[in-house]
Amino acid sequence: MIKPSLKWRWMGSGALYARLEECVVDQQRGAVVVGEHGSGKSALVNEMLRRHEDAIHIVRLRGSATGQATPYEAFNVLLSRLPDEVLSQPMRIFVALAALIESDSAGRPVVIVVDKAETLDEYSAETLVRLTASGSATPVVMVRELANRPELTRLWKDTGLLRIDIPPLTLEESVAALESALGAPVSWAAATLLWDVAGGNPLFLKELAREQVAKGSLFEQDGFWICRDEPLHLSGGVVEAVTTRLGKLSQEQRMLLDAAALAEGLPLTQAIQWCGQTQIDELEAKGMLETVPGRHPVVRPAGRLLAEAIRASVPGARARALLQRVEETAYTGPGAAFAAAKGRLNFGMALDADSATVAAEQGLEAGNHLDALRLIRATGDNREWRRCVVEFRALVGLGRYKEAEQLLADIPAPGSDIPLLVELAMARAQLARAEGDREAESRLLADARRAVCARKQEGARTSLLHQLDIARAEMECHYGYHAAALEEIERLYGAVSPDEDRMRVGFMLAEAWSFTGRPSDGQELASRLKAGERSHQTADATLFSIGLLSGGWTRQLHLLAGDTHVGQTRRYAEAVLAQLAEGLDHVHSGHAVAALQALLPVLCQLREKNVHHTRPLAAAAAAYAYCQLGDLERARQLQAEPADGGPWSVATATAYLKALCAAHLESPAKATAGLAGQARDVAARGATTAELLALSAAARLGSVEAAEQLALTATAVQGPFARFCEYFGKGLSGDDPDSLLRAVESAAGNDLLAFEAARSAVSMATVQGDATCALRARDVMVDCRSRLGQVQSAPQGRRLTAREHDVARLAAAGLADRDIARSLSLSIRTVESHLHQTYAKLNVCKRSQLSGVL
Repeated sequence: MIKPSLKWRWMGSGALYARLEECVVDQQRGAVVVGEHGSGKSALVNEMLRRHEDAIHIVRLRGSATGQATPYEAFNVLLSRLPDEVLSQPMRIFVALAALIESDSAGRPVVIVVDKAETLDEYSAETLVRLTASGSATPVVMVRELANRPELTRLWKDTGLLRIDIPPLTLEESVAALESALGAPVSWAAATLLWDVAGGNPLFLKELAREQVAKGSLFEQDGFWICRDEPLHLSGGVVEAVTTRLGKLSQEQRMLLDAAALAEGLPLTQAIQWCGQTQIDELEAKGMLETVPGRHPVVRPAGRLLAEAIRASVPGARARALLQRVEETAYTGPGAAFAAAKGRLNFGMALDADSATVAAEQGLEAGNHLDALRLIRATGDNREWRRCVVEFRALVGLGRYKEAEQLLADIPAPGSDIPLLVELAMARAQLARAEGDREAESRLLADARRAVCARKQEGARTSLLHQLDIARAEMECHYGYHAAALEEIERLYGAVSPDEDRMRVGFMLAEAWSFTGRPSDGQELASRLKAGERSHQTADATLFSIGLLSGGWTRQLHLLAGDTHVGQTRRYAEAVLAQLAEGLDHVHSGHAVAALQALLPVLCQLREKNVHHTRPLAAAAAAYAYCQLGDLERARQLQAEPADGGPWSVATATAYLKALCAAHLESPAKATAGLAGQARDVAARGATTAELLALSAAARLGSVEAAEQLALTATAVQGPFARFCEYFGKGLSGDDPDSLLRAVESAAGNDLLAFEAARSAVSMATVQGDATCALRARDVMVDCRSRLGQVQSAPQGRRLTAREHDVARLAAAGLADRDIARSLSLSIRTVESHLHQTYAKLNVCKRSQLSGVL
């Protein structure tokens, strides 16, 4: 058990620190540091002063709201050391202060540090300007904003001070700070949750981390800090730290913020009616309100933490009154019913069944299954079919399959109502998929389709058939039959009209294209669709799935990671997939240490909640990373992670990684046999892109037969990974080192693939006497090895040349050496030499054993 110190070092950009240090210490120019409360202004400046305190003389001043009416309040300590006759003559105060500071400095450069400069009294601010202008001191002024303080603006502009604006922390900076304070690695899901709620504010991040550790929402498991997949409930210090910013707001501004927080957004037109555009502009200037553009512009508190803190601090009676007033506007924008119903539920207001159902459906669309379940259950035990279906979908989304199954058993029969029958059939089919029962899922959808086709009225029949066709296509893709469903998916993509359905089918099409030889087109379509999707949840799941079997790991990581600056809200599942994608990218590229730094925390997080059934995949990837490092015992422990169903793409990628592990843990022969079997299976499904992955690994382990098939299959597939496979296969099967060097150029930054292609090129070129080619390939090997470190690539022991493979194949078929020599136009001595080399490489001692390892 790790006991966190919760001691926080300075957080922020190293480049920002370097600018401040150069400006103040090296150039003695001075700086104005601008940032909101808790942004880290003082921490940045104090870090710089700590490192140089022996070389400079520091004078600290501090403004205060209560002292603004008192002349020279900030210089009070220094003034107490001056004679009374000086204090009685304002003209002499500046001269005396300058002399006193110079005397105290003992010849060292003087740095005057001013905190809360926006609250300096007029006389202190003017004295600071004069000290700077006279060259008596270098100022470092910390201020929230320069507006309405002309003296400070003049100090900044007229004396050449550098202005440094403190931006919110990035996700990476927040991860580093959390890991330093908690004393162990933090999963991206946990770090993202805290960073997103804190809005990148260091003070709020500290308070949040302390509070969530105390509550147990952030906890340590197996040496890593992870979180629960549940909303943060704020209290105590966090709420107080945030709501102190609200004290100076007008009554109208506070009412607007409270209402916008409680309703999770207000229509801009309504906000203007309530308090006017000027008040809204002021709140935006203070960084407390933001406008979300769109067909129906909405205003909301700037940042999740501010919104959560306001909700936690508003008294119940006031909250109910504001929510009632919001509802009177009859706003029906995206998610409006969901937000209003949650507010009613949170503050004990009445909620009718119909409103709860509509709200829960909006919650499901947004991927918020937990709140959708709370809402649908809030109005009692009502067995009305529509409510039951919504409750069922929420339960399945939360992975609570037993409860969902029991609920289905209790749902009343829909009778002759065809739309109800269809929705119920799709709900039951969803449960069948969760249980891995493809036959039952197919039967349910087919029965529902027959019922719809028997309906005489056209009306909603077309829409119902589209829904059933989409559900069937999703089923085929889930089980890996993308090629079989491709024509139907393309038809549906051109036929469906609602935006939600087109988006849903579009992501299916992107995945199908990617697995059937068009990964570039699939990635492009998924990226385009992601830009138009509100939640990104489906987009990230699709991009992740595409990356698993297309070889485009680095590109998928870039698309999954997205923008890690404040304002880009990412959900729990998105953060989990992004960290897992990074680990997969590193392990496929041979960077095992970096891979484990991502994979081990996310594996712990997945044991808390298994997102998209990817826990076995993370375990297999971590096992392969340990194999690369030679730690076979840990690899074996992780290989024992049980399977967990899930989509075909995840199961296939997991099996692929386990086969790579088998090359290290058992034998290259067993690994090659497993990969060959996987290549045959995915080829039978038409998944040519996935076939390349299995064939390339078998070829890397020395299978010339796999190399020949790899070169042939790759010509029909798009993308850089396919070009690597094409040249790699041609090089291995044709003993062509030049093709292998072209494969190196196509490896797209994958050091492991480039190293293995270069290693084979060195071997071939040396045998063929091509010194130039061998030297080029050896340079690549050295360059890649410098980045790979001690990572062990695919075992080399069984790699046969094309001629050795031909001889071994004939020998395994029972031909004598003389017959083999005649068939291949070789001498008997050459055949014997090839067999001798083959036996050594394959660890066999006679030809009868060859068929088992070829």
